[in-house]
Amino acid sequence: MVLSFVSLYLLVVEMRVLGMLFRSRAGWAAPRFATNQFAGSFRGTVRFHPLIFSIISALLCAVALDARAAEAKKPPLKWFQLPGCQLLPAEHRDGDSFHMMTGDRRQFIFRLYFTDAPETDLSVKERVTEQAAYFGVTEAEIIKGGEAAKKFAAAWLARGCNVTTRWQNAQGRSRLPRYYAQIDVGGRDLGELLVSSGWARAKGTVAILPDGRPAKEHMAKLQKLEAEAKAKRLGLWAKAGK
Repeated sequence: MVLSFVSLYLLVVEMRVLGMLFRSRAGWAAPRFATNQFAGSFRGTVRFHPLIFSIISALLCAVALDARAAEAKKPPLKWFQLPGCQLLPAEHRDGDSFHMMTGDRRQFIFRLYFTDAPETDLSVKERVTEQAAYFGVTEAEIIKGGEAAKKFAAAWLARGCNVTTRWQNAQGRSRLPRYYAQIDVGGRDLGELLVSSGWARAKGTVAILPDGRPAKEHMAKLQKLEAEAKAKRLGLWAKAGK
């Protein structure tokens, strides 16, 4: 950011210097651009020299690069563990989003990283259509699969779970805050269980795992589990092509 401010300062200085130089020179030709401000209350002409455009372009590129470098240097979000979470009934709960109460009695909606379960209704019709095409089933089967995924996840979560989250906003339609998370049920990853059983696919927002493993590595693992579930025609894959 410091470099960005320096670049902008240099741009202002360069423009002022060039302005003085061009005003002191005569005989150079440049295109004229008419300006009209405040519905004709002011009219004037501004002269632009090609060199000005070159300098502006170079400095704006420097500012953009500075901003990208600053973004890359940001430390990754910190993970927080929430042990002893309980699943609560909720109207927006489905196979990959859950209304949970933490051990200290706070309530949140947690959405799984890496995992996308079938929709449970037609409120987002385009998603249902896309999922149906992906799994090779009808839209009606997607809704049924969504309900099955919801029950499958609830059965595992009924045993109690531990949630690990970076408090990354997952947005959504619920009145409660909604965050992405990894959910552990009995020592097993809930997302992996859903995908390996054919009730979800490896797709969605990703993150470096709490143990430091790269997101790409974990996504590759889930994609392998998905391929195996598809080959065995498990879960929703049993309806594919029928």
